[in-house]
Amino acid sequence: MLIDAASAKTEAVSPETAFRLRRPGRAASIRAAALLLAVVLVFLGLLEIQTSWFEARVFAAWARQAWFTVEPGPSPAVRFPKHGPYDARLGYTRLPEFLERLAGSGFRIESQARWSPAMIRMADWGLYPPYPEKTQAGLAIAGSHGEPLYGVRFPERVYPNFDSIPPVVVRTLLFVENREALDARYPYKNPALEWDRLARAVWNYGLVSLGLGDELTGGSTLATQLVKFRHSPGGKTTSPGEKLRQVVSASLAAYGAGLDTAEARRRIITDYLNSVPLAAVPGYGEVHGLGDGLWAWYGADFREVNRLLDYIQEPVAGSLDEQARAYRQVLSLLLAIRKPTAYLVRDRRALERRVDSYLHLLAEAGVIPERLARRALAVRPPLRDRVPEPRHASFAPRKATDRIRVHLMQKLGLPST
Repeated sequence: MLIDAASAKTEAVSPETAFRLRRPGRAASIRAAALLLAVVLVFLGLLEIQTSWFEARVFAAWARQAWFTVEPGPSPAVRFPKHGPYDARLGYTRLPEFLERLAGSGFRIESQARWSPAMIRMADWGLYPPYPEKTQAGLAIAGSHGEPLYGVRFPERVYPNFDSIPPVVVRTLLFVENREALDARYPYKNPALEWDRLARAVWNYGLVSLGLGDELTGGSTLATQLVKFRHSPGGKTTSPGEKLRQVVSASLAAYGAGLDTAEARRRIITDYLNSVPLAAVPGYGEVHGLGDGLWAWYGADFREVNRLLDYIQEPVAGSLDEQARAYRQVLSLLLAIRKPTAYLVRDRRALERRVDSYLHLLAEAGVIPERLARRALAVRPPLRDRVPEPRHASFAPRKATDRIRVHLMQKLGLPST
């Protein structure tokens, strides 16, 4: 076989030329790898936004380090809150002063909480430490044999647990404030953070800062709102830093019992309904919680309202008018939470218009029956301008307890009982 030498001849290629020839293929591979990585990161980001898989583990691990024990004697390291409506109302901000006054009168600390190092660091960093917070506070005076002589709690009317709340009240609250709060598909969901709402709030904040928007919209969940009106200065979000503090503090509290936040989310809803600030009524003072709000603003019986709303899907014969009135009262207070003084005191017509608008939306979404919405649109339960003066009991039976209360008031340096 004859082979043409010319056809078998191969042209020599320099290393530089070979590199130039191979380079486009390598660049394409790098671009493909970068694109694949971007797709994976976007997928993981979307998965995290939905499930909170990663943040659940981070916050749960951190929250496990925040613990305390109660031991005899005074604690060598205590951090007392310096502000926050809840902390001021319950006297926590004045505890150092109270303890000093009582020590000067011969009292001593019998036992006190010892915080873990991690919990102390959280407080020093400006976070609100996670611990089971009480909904009610008050004063109890017992006799020498332990018999109760006097007792008062504030707020007075509360839901003892999640199961005691009428389901329609829960559904309404979530529709108005936080629709994803009880999503059972994601047991590790962080109730303190909803990324889509936060993104909208940040975008709106930027527009308002540039003079392109009129009103700030909140990105707060129920969990962060609870932290805000309990612990933030003035019960307000005054800066992006304060918002971050609320989110981190609420997240730590939510994961205090572990990765699964289902029970924490139910507790948040219960505490929220029992704690929301609802302005102040003359003759009563500050109003906190839906139960006291119904009584103070409408003169409504809390138990009766709950009884009526428990049967919202299957009304008792002749009770539709009463149910509509009760539901409108509850809805109006839930809608007044955003601007309680404005809606409940200054501009009640604006609140009525807001309630009417939501009644249509709630019926369309299937939160309430259409018949209830129609009837609730027709009723107008009036808000009270003042709470009637309570009947005072005879002075003689109260003489001993009143004397103890005045004595305690003087020892603590308080202006009134």
